[in-house]
Amino acid sequence: MGEYIMQESALERAIVVGNTTIRDYLYLSKPGIVILALIATLTGIYFARQGFPSVSLLSCAILGMGLASAGSCILNNYIDRDIDSIMGRTSSRALAVGRFSPIPALITGLLMVVSSIVIFAVFVNELAALLTVASVMMYVFLYSMFLKRRTHFANYIGGIAGAMPPVVGYASVVGRVGMVPIILFIIVLVWQQTHAMSLALRYKDDYARAGIPVLPVVKGCKITRLSIVCFSVVLLILSAMPYLYGMAGLIYLLSAISLGTMYLVLAVIEVFSIKKNDMRLFFFSILYLTFLFTVMIMDVVR
Repeated sequence: MGEYIMQESALERAIVVGNTTIRDYLYLSKPGIVILALIATLTGIYFARQGFPSVSLLSCAILGMGLASAGSCILNNYIDRDIDSIMGRTSSRALAVGRFSPIPALITGLLMVVSSIVIFAVFVNELAALLTVASVMMYVFLYSMFLKRRTHFANYIGGIAGAMPPVVGYASVVGRVGMVPIILFIIVLVWQQTHAMSLALRYKDDYARAGIPVLPVVKGCKITRLSIVCFSVVLLILSAMPYLYGMAGLIYLLSAISLGTMYLVLAVIEVFSIKKNDMRLFFFSILYLTFLFTVMIMDVVR
């Protein structure tokens, strides 16, 4: 009986360890970023033919983008494991505290990225595969490995990589890039600046302690807040482009103006906020992009 209890206890510990490892890998893959990337990809896919393609093509494109995004995030965490241990926001990540060896994480990230490229190349088309390669290279190598620790301009390069999903989604269906995915790309690119700057403001001291030259560390909080307002104004203007180009209708335009105005108001509030940890704009920015693309699809002009 005692031996049975010991075996059962060992099994329970194995299950707990396994679940912990799964949770750690899920955390390292940054599911929030992956979900936003998939929403943007779906928007690009939908606008390619004003509707969704075959289930097989849709599934391959979504799987490919999901693997590329998650794999890139895991590789980013592998690269940043030394600075993650210094920053309070990221100090509990598995690689930062050494819950498991970095090598399995590196291999997992690489396998996911390679699998994504193979899926796009074999089951979708070559252009989608090439765009995915370019996006991964910009985010993992150019942004994470080279620029992030050297200049605050790294955020713009990271933003380009993060704005690629709608372009990949569009190219997955029609095998080319046109004005429609470029408009979606520009909207996401500008949105990413306010999103990232809000996070940098909240964790300025963390970034400074880790030696990461984000904008508030290099130029100060005042410049960063003013930059957020400027980008919010630009975003409000750019959000009208899908209507002006004939992609979406009046309901979308009114929704975009409403969402963009709320975005700008929160940006202005952040400029004058005395709270060091005001995160309202950051959290609203996630809802903003989700609602904007959802309404855009619902009010598509056929």
